[in-house]
Amino acid sequence: MNTEPNFDFQDIERQSAQTLNRLTSQNNNGFQVSIDRNLKEIDYSSRQLNESTLQKIDGLPSNKEITSKYNIDNKANAKNLSNISTSSFTEVKVVQTDVNEFLKANFEKMIWATIEQTQKQTLKQFEDNYERTTLSDWNKEKKRLEETLGQKFIKAKQSTDYFSGSFGPGQQSMYKQSTATGAVGGGASMMFGKSFGASQSMYAQSISVSPYTVSTYMSKEERTKLSLKMKQYADVVRQFMEYSKSSNMVSQQDRPRYQLVDNLSQVHCSDDHDIRIADSWKLIKMISEDTKKKSSSTPTPFSLNNNSSVNNSILTSSQLAMKTERYQTIISASLEFLQDQWYEFIKTKVPSNSNQSKPEDVIITFLQSNNPFPQIDQSKLSDKLKVEGNTNTQVSLYAVVYQLLRCGHYREAREILTRCAKDKVSDEITSALQLVIDGIQVPQDKKKALSSEARYSSDPFKTIVCQILSDGVNSQNKLATSVQDYLWWRLFMVKENQVQLQSVQEEINDHIKSNGSNFPDYDKFQWLLCTNQLESAIIFLWQLHPEDSIHFAIALQNSRLLNAILPQPPFSSNEICNSTCQNINFTALLKQYINKDFTPDIDKSEIFDYYMLIPDRDNRISAISDLIVSIGNERVKFIEDQSQLGLVTQQDWNDIISQSAIILESRNDYISSMDLWLIAQDLSRVLEIFNSKISPLLNSPLPERPKLLEYGYKSIEHMKSICSSRQEKSAHATFEKLLWLCEYFNLYQDNRYRDAMDKMDQIGLLPRDINSIDKKAQEYLTTSQHVTRNFSIILSSYIDILIKQYNLLNSSIGGTNFLNQVHRINDGILGEMSLIQQRATVIYTFTGKIDFQLPGNTLTQLMNFIFKTQ
Repeated sequence: MNTEPNFDFQDIERQSAQTLNRLTSQNNNGFQVSIDRNLKEIDYSSRQLNESTLQKIDGLPSNKEITSKYNIDNKANAKNLSNISTSSFTEVKVVQTDVNEFLKANFEKMIWATIEQTQKQTLKQFEDNYERTTLSDWNKEKKRLEETLGQKFIKAKQSTDYFSGSFGPGQQSMYKQSTATGAVGGGASMMFGKSFGASQSMYAQSISVSPYTVSTYMSKEERTKLSLKMKQYADVVRQFMEYSKSSNMVSQQDRPRYQLVDNLSQVHCSDDHDIRIADSWKLIKMISEDTKKKSSSTPTPFSLNNNSSVNNSILTSSQLAMKTERYQTIISASLEFLQDQWYEFIKTKVPSNSNQSKPEDVIITFLQSNNPFPQIDQSKLSDKLKVEGNTNTQVSLYAVVYQLLRCGHYREAREILTRCAKDKVSDEITSALQLVIDGIQVPQDKKKALSSEARYSSDPFKTIVCQILSDGVNSQNKLATSVQDYLWWRLFMVKENQVQLQSVQEEINDHIKSNGSNFPDYDKFQWLLCTNQLESAIIFLWQLHPEDSIHFAIALQNSRLLNAILPQPPFSSNEICNSTCQNINFTALLKQYINKDFTPDIDKSEIFDYYMLIPDRDNRISAISDLIVSIGNERVKFIEDQSQLGLVTQQDWNDIISQSAIILESRNDYISSMDLWLIAQDLSRVLEIFNSKISPLLNSPLPERPKLLEYGYKSIEHMKSICSSRQEKSAHATFEKLLWLCEYFNLYQDNRYRDAMDKMDQIGLLPRDINSIDKKAQEYLTTSQHVTRNFSIILSSYIDILIKQYNLLNSSIGGTNFLNQVHRINDGILGEMSLIQQRATVIYTFTGKIDFQLPGNTLTQLMNFIFKTQ
């Protein structure tokens, strides 16, 4: 095979020309051909090429060997190479690059891009700010309108259903299914199975619920600035307080108990929580009524006429008793609630023309017309219940038994088993059911037999029935398709002492924590109530719906079901619960509700009613005292109005008024404080406050002085008429002297010296002649300190008055003619001057008999005056 190369330089030249033409055509289409290399790069590349060609590689033939072997004529090749014209492909047009234009264009492009981006951002910020401002203005205007109408926070009525979704063969299941898989287990991680991630309620089919009617006592024309819902709640509380007042006067046997929960449950707004709120009230009513049945002899918790020590001891003993009693009470009531709730739903699924009334017939019809368990092929189950009149439809016997148990119809479940099943297992189930009906624990041997049947049975309905009646600690409820189903199953085991309630509580709490956002708030509230976590339920709902939460708490507190923090925190405490949420501070809960949702200008009597619900007497008095202090100028009228209702005893009113007066006094509102002390008939305290406050202001220009004087002038006669004790009369005498001294200093400051002297004579503090010096000196020793503390300025001013009045009289004599002098002497001017001289001598003598110090050179001036006028 010939492998020698054949070099054809003409062919190389032709291919080079074609390549050049192709590059040229591309250049004309917008592409530039350029070879950019500087001299250094060319030199470097040539050196590398030279070194690679000169390097001798072992095993390769030399140039001479190649030339002789392949018959290469170097001279001919050199001639051919010299004939090649390189001008056709070396003369490439070079395009000069304009760097300045390039930079200018890019700079302009960058500027325009920045402007465009800034414009977009500015527009977006403007739109956001405009929207935010508009919403804020609208919310303010809406709030103003709602408060004007008295319907704050009212939502428009919406068409909402408790149960949502569709149901029927071949359609979606009655419970919204999740993508999670696995059976319901005893552990918290497996507890809710495949349907507990549902974002809707536990039921899926809608039902029609008639709206509750508002009772007549809520149709008042006058409205405060509470929302309609809060106003209705407040009306119920007022009714309850009025009933409590009258029940203290009438024997409890003579009148029925006030249905607080019933009336509270009828208060609701037209929003999407109506049915769930109604169910929550139903649950609380069932819990409360069961509790009252077991403690009917317990006194009313909101007693209005109890003292602090008795109240605290009652609460303590009640809470200690509730720890042992409320456990089974709440479990039983919760089971009944879950059973009734499910049965009411089933009845809505039965065709209206079926006319079924017996629970057994209702459930059979329900199972015939619906398929609540599409995952189970009931046709393959061995135990079937043939339905009369329908030979094609067969219902599982144990499906009916399970549904009867789920609805709380234990007797019906036992009867249908007795009638339709005649085997050993059904006999064991029947006898176990009878024990449950009789309230007797199922023996261990029966539990073991039922547990064994549950493990080996292929019928899931029979399995769950056996599990319910046996030791189901490690069992799994594969039929639980909602939280309520699972909760009923676990609470049944708790009631039968098969599992601990604490484990169920932990399961519910973990589920709320991990999947709580998928469920309505009031559903979660009910779960916590059902698991005996009343305090946690109240605190949970408080953060979301405080207006309902506080009234749920009131209902539970009325039944002594809330565990209080002991000892009772003071009213100033704002902590509504302890760290574990197992004990609640009912007083702080009420206070936060009042402070948060009650506007300052609402009817204070509604706040008063809520504060009357506080069980601890000391906290109740503190709360009402703070309320009275906050009222303002209308507090006296408010106290008179509320005292006429008879809700508070006179002793409690005295303590409330006294505490309110002390608070006002600490805030320097002495006039309001004295008003309250007068209502409390503590005249000594009123006089002491007035005397101590006016005493430093006898000769003061401070603005408090006129207010105190006005109050003193208005009340002087009233206080004089109610003085009874010697101490009160003495304080009132000081009160009069201080008032007159204020008048004296007013005359002195107005340069009315003669009138000021007469006023001092009326007061009777200073001697008028030499015979009364010793008497006045003795009286000085028993004079109130509120007066004697001012004796220095009293004497200084009186001496100044004597000197100035004498000078005025003297100047009036020296500036007239003789006839006028005789006329004035006849008028007694000289006699008055002589009297002033005598008074000055008496005052000088009097100052030496009493123990106090005059300021400056007052005595020196008086002595000089006496010597000068001799």
